[in-house]
Amino acid sequence: MRILVAEDDAVSQKVLAKLLLPFGKVDCASDGQEAIEAIRRAHQQKQRYDLVCLDLMMPHHSGLEVLQTLREIEAGEGVEESAETCALMITSTDDKEMFIKAVTSGSQWYVTKPVERVKLYEILADLGFEPNNSEG
Repeated sequence: MRILVAEDDAVSQKVLAKLLLPFGKVDCASDGQEAIEAIRRAHQQKQRYDLVCLDLMMPHHSGLEVLQTLREIEAGEGVEESAETCALMITSTDDKEMFIKAVTSGSQWYVTKPVERVKLYEILADLGFEPNNSEG
């Protein structure tokens, strides 16, 4: 499984990447522009991400803008909704309006910081992802 963590806070990025490592290969981006570039590169190489974890508030492009770009790329390639990359929006604010925007933009989950291991693993299990140390 390929995972992209887009998080501008270095500590949060490291923690999230470490939590996700048992599930597969984890790439990191420090801002929205890096995330978009990583997503485009993955699609060009025909190695799409299975999961993207996007901080809602990042420099250069927000998590919502990154998700919108991802969905546009997938639509341009004819990816069916059922085969879209799973997206988790991660934020420090528990804002109902932002939750609605995230879900209507195509995010499967909206998670507030700090991300707890047990909660994250429950979400991943609900999405059909299981740990596999041989991939990490």
